[in-house]
Amino acid sequence: MLSRRNRGPANVGHIPRSWNRYIQAVAAGERPGVRQAASQAEAGDVLILTKLDRLGRNAMDVRATVERLAAIGVRIHCLALGGVDLTSAAGKMTMGVLNAVAEFERDLLIERTQARSRQIRGQGVGPAGGTH
Repeated sequence: MLSRRNRGPANVGHIPRSWNRYIQAVAAGERPGVRQAASQAEAGDVLILTKLDRLGRNAMDVRATVERLAAIGVRIHCLALGGVDLTSAAGKMTMGVLNAVAEFERDLLIERTQARSRQIRGQGVGPAGGTH
């Protein structure tokens, strides 16, 4: 949802229904609703998300989107994170922690994949399951 600064929280219902429905329902990799809202956003607007993954494909994409919107004066609130404003000091810290966890998970996946690959090669099994 995109809320104009001159509208109070009680008037959030005036947001175009298509934005509200589409931003909440769209998959992270298919974000035309977020792009549309971002392109029409103005300084002082508030973008309200149900979940953080609605804003981007991964942690880096979410962070870039938040920074791009914050640069033009748009605040982003995520309901799944208790309504925290991702452009505030607390929101930036939350984003930093989430980015660190995402990077840690990615590094663990890479380490496990490489360890398994070494184990399979050590057993004399080729990439297609045959011996080498």
